[in-house]
Amino acid sequence: MSNSHPNCRLFITHGGILSLIEAIYHGVPMLSIPVFGDQAHNSIEAESRGFALYVPYFELTAQAFGTKLQQVLQDPR
Repeated sequence: MSNSHPNCRLFITHGGILSLIEAIYHGVPMLSIPVFGDQAHNSIEAESRGFALYVPYFELTAQAFGTKLQQVLQDPR
């Protein structure tokens, strides 16, 4: 039985492996903004496999965030 909320349309995450596993399990598209450690690798891999979009932390701007957010909402993959 799933504990996900039915109104959850996307998950904004840092790209940690447990966050990715949970979102994949629930079938929720992700917008990943990694901060450190394995998060960048996980985020790049998630984007290449088609279940997330990735914004590098040091390239994060309101415009970049908004563009990617709209992409996820319009095409949840």
